[in-house]
Amino acid sequence: MKLIVSLFFLIITSCSICQGQNQDVSQALDKMCKGYIVESYQDLNKYVRLNDIIAQFLYAQCNEKGYGTKINKTEAFRYYRKTAERGLAVGQIALANCYRLGIGTMANAQKAENWETKAA
Repeated sequence: MKLIVSLFFLIITSCSICQGQNQDVSQALDKMCKGYIVESYQDLNKYVRLNDIIAQFLYAQCNEKGYGTKINKTEAFRYYRKTAERGLAVGQIALANCYRLGIGTMANAQKAENWETKAA
């Protein structure tokens, strides 16, 4: 049940940020919605290397939760930071959450607050 709820959150979040973005990334998300999680992760990985900001955010979520890959919180933090530094508000919120909870990095309340402020 927890996996279903987490996947639902990923899909809802992703749908809202994917509007008007790379059609190929949207198709990768569509595959995930249909249950092709590993294949979708592999597709996202291609677009991550092409520096697509939405693909990077989704890739970070997959690594944080273990969708299509093993959980890798360090990799999740790395890509949340990339999207946050590029100005993606949802990436800034996710990065703040990483700092607040120590996901893939040492917990740091000051850095969490700084990224929350940037996202606002």
